[in-house]
Amino acid sequence: MLPALISTLGAIALLSPGWGFSSVGDSLMREGRILEGLSTLLEEMESGAVSADDPYLSYRAAWGFNRLELPDSALAFARRAWDRRPQSEVYFAEYLRSLYGLGLYERVLELSDLVRGGGYPLYVLARSEQAVGLEPASMDRMVELLGSPDDSTAMDAALWLSILLQGSVDPDSLVSLAMLAAGSDPSSGGFASTRLVDALIDAGMLERARELLGMLRRNGCTDYYYWCCMSDLARAEGDQERRVWACRRALERREVPASWNDLAWAPYTAGREAAEKGDMVAALGRLGEASGLEYASEEILERVDSLLATLEAFRSGPAR
Repeated sequence: MLPALISTLGAIALLSPGWGFSSVGDSLMREGRILEGLSTLLEEMESGAVSADDPYLSYRAAWGFNRLELPDSALAFARRAWDRRPQSEVYFAEYLRSLYGLGLYERVLELSDLVRGGGYPLYVLARSEQAVGLEPASMDRMVELLGSPDDSTAMDAALWLSILLQGSVDPDSLVSLAMLAAGSDPSSGGFASTRLVDALIDAGMLERARELLGMLRRNGCTDYYYWCCMSDLARAEGDQERRVWACRRALERREVPASWNDLAWAPYTAGREAAEKGDMVAALGRLGEASGLEYASEEILERVDSLLATLEAFRSGPAR
């Protein structure tokens, strides 16, 4: 299982000094091979091939651990990077991500005075305020930033509000925020563009979502989030084959627990629907595909194996 494979990564000590100028591990992570890249990066740090004191590489180690949903292992690396470059908002944001992932909301709030603008740090503050039941001061600040004369500031506030307010306001309002975040050319790509696709899907505006995905693809903007959106659209349209295909593409872009779980869940759903229609061949094929994904979560694989065993028993007929 993926958690078992990655649980030892955080135990690699960073002992060797010396400055390195490139990292194979970092390159692998940029290709989406997070687990392999992170393991390689830690080995490089330990051996002295790259510097354990390089704040950028410490940040990248934290980034990798957080994407593998291991904030406990990310925390020390994120803090090291931020300590060495306290002026870096990127490093600060990764440190906040680690704290939030560990449920250390009070510690996040203690750092609120250091959040100078908007962006992800302000979003994490707002989430932490929600978690401990405080007044939504950070969310109110985001709303104020919507009126900023600086377009990029307003767009950034709209982006994070469109995520923060999910489940609290109507889907059309979220679409409006996401449209503001995506700017005048939503087909140019980036996280804001795919967030708009997500909002359109959630609002039931599937044709508009399909059109935007088509424009993004023609512009070559087919990153991990693009394929996640393609999977969500296929699910909303009831196209299980395309959903599985899109999940495979997402996994190719970024090998993280979420992409493995999505890829297991998609064929499980397709197999269950095929079984409900009486197509046992298709059902067993899809469930067998999901069962072979060893890096998916145990919960999903248990469901897959349980349904697979039930269908196998049904196909075999009553015991004689």
